[in-house]
Order: sequence, then C-alpha cells, then structure tokens
Amino acid sequence: MRRLLPAAATAFAVLLAGCGGDTPAASTPSTPPASPSASPESAATTIQRALERSFATTFTLRTSIRSKGARINMDAQIDPVGRVFWATGNLPGPTEMRQLGETMYLKSDLVKGGRTWLSIDIRRLGPDSSLRRTFDPEAQAGLLGGIVSAESLGGGRYKGTADLTKAAGTAGPGSSAANNLEDILRVAADPGRVPFEVRLEPGGRLTLFTYTLATKDGGDMVGELVIGGFGVAVNVDPPPEEDTEEASPAMYDAL
Repeated sequence: MRRLLPAAATAFAVLLAGCGGDTPAASTPSTPPASPSASPESAATTIQRALERSFATTFTLRTSIRSKGARINMDAQIDPVGRVFWATGNLPGPTEMRQLGETMYLKSDLVKGGRTWLSIDIRRLGPDSSLRRTFDPEAQAGLLGGIVSAESLGGGRYKGTADLTKAAGTAGPGSSAANNLEDILRVAADPGRVPFEVRLEPGGRLTLFTYTLATKDGGDMVGELVIGGFGVAVNVDPPPEEDTEEASPAMYDAL
C-alpha cells in the first residue's frame, strides 16, 4: 500500500539530522566551539557534539524546505526524554501531530478517517515508516553523521560538506535512520558532496543548520532548521476522545 506521507516525512527527517537515541541523557557542554584555525576533523567533532547538546534537553524546531517553488514548513516542540512531541505545519496540507509516550495523534487531510484525529501506536510502526521518521529520534542519525569536511568561519559559524553514503553507514542496519537516508540517496545527484552551514551559540549548542541537496532531476532541495527553546517545558494534551479513532491495520501499512 502506498505511503501516505512519503516526501514530507523524509524531508522533515533530513532537517532533524543528528539526533541520537530514543531517550538521550542530558549532557554538560565540555567542548567549546572551535577556533577559526581548527582542523576539519576538530570542526566536525565540534558540530556533532553541539548537535548532541541541542537535543539533550527539551527544544523547539522551526523548519523550512524549498524545492521547485514548493515549500514545506513545520514548527515543533520536543521532549526527547519524556517522549513528548508536538508539531504543526504543511506536509503539504495542514497537519498536526502529537506524541505522548508510545501514542501518536495525527490530524491531516492526507490521512482521512471517520473522525478528526487518528490514534497510532508507535510500536506498531515499522522502521521503514515515513511517519516514524518524522518524529522518532532514533531516525535522526542523519546528514551531519556523514561530515567529510568542515571549517570555522568565525563567530560560531561553520560550513562544510557531508556524504550521505557515509551517514547511512553510521546508522544501524535496518533502522528507520538507515531507511530514511537510503531514500534520500536514491534522489541525490551528488551524495558524496552535500554542502551545509551551521551556527553554534556561545554555550556550545547548534541553533541553525542549512543544507542544499542537488537532485537527479536537476532541482535543488534547500532546507533550514532553527533550534531553540532549550529547557522549556513541553506540555501536550491528547485530543478529545470523541474526536479520535484508532488507526486501522490498513492505515498502519500506509503510514
């Protein structure tokens, strides 16, 4: 059965690249941003550690992806330790997602049931699920896991290139992260050279990530991720019970 949210979920997952496991432990910054004279290896390590710090506590995301005049936008609040997630945006139609523990609530014109919201047991989603890739931190080993070169531009700004094949190799075989990267590899025109830029705050967290992915059809996918709201409580309520229905087995196949 055809996936209901394929392109949107994949694009959003690319922007979330770099998040760790299901319940990452809080970490204390130990490595300051690299100096302008730092080597590519140390700059890459600084970027990856900064991203880990960003996702070690609650955080907010603002994402934008542009391709051939179309745009996908999403705003999210995430508590990776408490497994609480809220997001709203256009994928490309209006979509809202809420996660509380192992339950995901989905409202979207792309996925229609008899009621407004679908209740989804996350444990029933396979690793190749496009919906799982959208919100599951396990799927976010991502693009910055494949950095091949990086340099400091000063002021907490860095630029570099990443290798999608290398990134896929760092993900666990058969994981949602690996499946997501393999999907992206199929459309990438130059998977070994994906240019990106990042910005780090003085405290050592990554707050901005942009990339440009050249595709085989000649167009570019341009993504931007803004991270903030560190440590702010994420409060999410389930939708009204009377507006919610359980996802059917056929829907699980399509999600």
